[in-house]
Amino acid sequence: MSIITDDIISAEMLVHVPMCTHKDPKKVLVLAKNKEIEAQLQKYQNLTCTFVFKDFLKEVETLEEASYDVVIADIEENINVLFIAQLNRVLAKDGLFVCTSEDKKALMLDCGNLFGIVMPYRYTKTKTFDEVVLSSKRYHPTADIILQRSDLLEDLKYYNTEIHLASFALPSFERKNLAGIYKQ
Repeated sequence: MSIITDDIISAEMLVHVPMCTHKDPKKVLVLAKNKEIEAQLQKYQNLTCTFVFKDFLKEVETLEEASYDVVIADIEENINVLFIAQLNRVLAKDGLFVCTSEDKKALMLDCGNLFGIVMPYRYTKTKTFDEVVLSSKRYHPTADIILQRSDLLEDLKYYNTEIHLASFALPSFERKNLAGIYKQ
């Protein structure tokens, strides 16, 4: 029996949620120190990935405009408006990005001016949970899920289609707390 670690759980949820939401991802930018993310991205064919492990803002500023379909950010540094603007700049017109956050409400506010869809999702790790914000220019993570992709992924420990959909469910008090920020 294989061991299920927090890194594996996080990688599966950070990779497969956006990859099964975007219709045709070809280029992915990964801002993360979790090496397991690379292993999860290898499950997709015809994909070009760029990995950045440090100096995130500085590196993103050098990237070409509208050059990525998906951005995955799992970084400990604070995400600010300038950084989000740079991520928006490098995303294609139908791009989306996911970002872990300790203050999802602030991140959602910052993303709200640049993205038509801004939604939090949550997943359980071995002893706690993580919250992620998905910001998209076009694709909705539950309405546009690519079932042929999410149902056929193999060798996963945590992610599946039902987890994908359920991770976006919010209790009523949280929806009320995020009113005006939550954009679906």
